Amino acid sequence: MKSKNANQGFTLLEVMLAVAVFAAAASILLMAGSGSLQKVQLLEEKTLAVQVAENYLSELRWTKKKQSGNTEKKITFADREWSVKSTTKKTDNKGILRVEISVERQLSWREDEPYQLATLVAFMEADAS
Repeated sequence: MKSKNANQGFTLLEVMLAVAVFAAAASILLMAGSGSLQKVQLLEEKTLAVQVAENYLSELRWTKKKQSGNTEKKITFADREWSVKSTTKKTDNKGILRVEISVERQLSWREDEPYQLATLVAFMEADAS
């Protein structure tokens, strides 16, 4: 026959151990979730940065006077401030210019310096002159 005290519940040690295991598991899940959130935010920033670079390339292609050189410009797109740098160089082909566009932005979780999110290299027709 069983004694009355055999089925009364968990001991204090068992409850404390269960709480510790739950706390450890919850903190691991929380850290994994925040890392995933940052990756999603970075992916969104990179996608928008590519759109900024492509839009800037379109602007350059429509410019009447295309020259070699470096430019730096601030652009507002999707309610964000972007830093766009472009380098235009002559190529061996007289009528073609090489354009390299890089897009940077200060990210909230990277406080040290702007983060380069996209680089686009393209070729375009040079001025006829």
